[in-house]
Amino acid sequence: MNRGRISSLWIRGLVGVFIALAGHAALAQGYPSKPIRFIIPFAPGGTTDIVARLVGQKLTEAWGQGVVVESRPGANGIIASEVTKNAAPDGHTMFMAVLSTHATNPFLYSKLPYDPIKDFTPVVGLSTTGLAVVVHPSVPAKTMPELLAYLRANPGKVNYSAGTATVHMVGELLKSLAHVDINAVPYKGTAPGLMAVVSGEVAFTFEPLITAIPQMKAGRVRALAVGSPKRSQLVPDLPTVAESGVPGFDGYSWLAIVMPAGVPKEIALKMQNEVLRILEMPDVKEKMLAGGLEPMPLTGEQLSQLFKSEMAKWGKVIKQAGIKLD
Repeated sequence: MNRGRISSLWIRGLVGVFIALAGHAALAQGYPSKPIRFIIPFAPGGTTDIVARLVGQKLTEAWGQGVVVESRPGANGIIASEVTKNAAPDGHTMFMAVLSTHATNPFLYSKLPYDPIKDFTPVVGLSTTGLAVVVHPSVPAKTMPELLAYLRANPGKVNYSAGTATVHMVGELLKSLAHVDINAVPYKGTAPGLMAVVSGEVAFTFEPLITAIPQMKAGRVRALAVGSPKRSQLVPDLPTVAESGVPGFDGYSWLAIVMPAGVPKEIALKMQNEVLRILEMPDVKEKMLAGGLEPMPLTGEQLSQLFKSEMAKWGKVIKQAGIKLD
């Protein structure tokens, strides 16, 4: 092959690269071209709904396209996950991934109709919420170490309320790491689970800070620790469970955005960058904190790693406890 022929092929290749890059840029520039559907796995009015509407409003202001929050509750997030999985991968459908949908469900159900890793594109992290360990005032424990001592002195005799699968799993994590024998009592939601502690039906629970704090201030429950890896800005004097005698404990809940598998990288990256910008806004931070949430600004790549690490952690806990929901 002569030098002229080689040069011609090289130029054609270079032109092809430029055309492809221009096409990718145009794809991201034209997105979104219609309203975005934001699916959440729980009923309206809860934390997921509040965060979805907060972020959705900011996206609408930035891009001029509406964000329609669509609630698909039921089956521990399975219904909403499957709807998202089957949506067109064009970036106009996104989903609020939570601990149950992308960490615990694969181990709780033998026939899960979706794969949390293969069927979704991780886009961006949103927020975390700490779960406080709250006890009824009659429980003879004013600190987490005292509660652990009480539980060990009464194996199999102490009950905690489990209003959600997440709370149940956090209780199992405490059993595993602290070597205590406690019983989960199911309730239909965190609100009745908390009321069970207030009334003395059960000894304690793991409650989101936003709903625990009013009961703490009223003296109806006593908070001993928070399950997140670090102390909460809402109650900075409340120690973590990890620093209170259970090293490695990080029982908390999180929210993140994913899209169906196959979404163009340029679109996922555009959404990622815009949401990361939104999470830095002072009014967004203020509203999140007021709702008991703290921003979790993770890139899509970092979010992918979070999913894998959370699955490894909770999979071990669930297998040890022998829990199955089907």
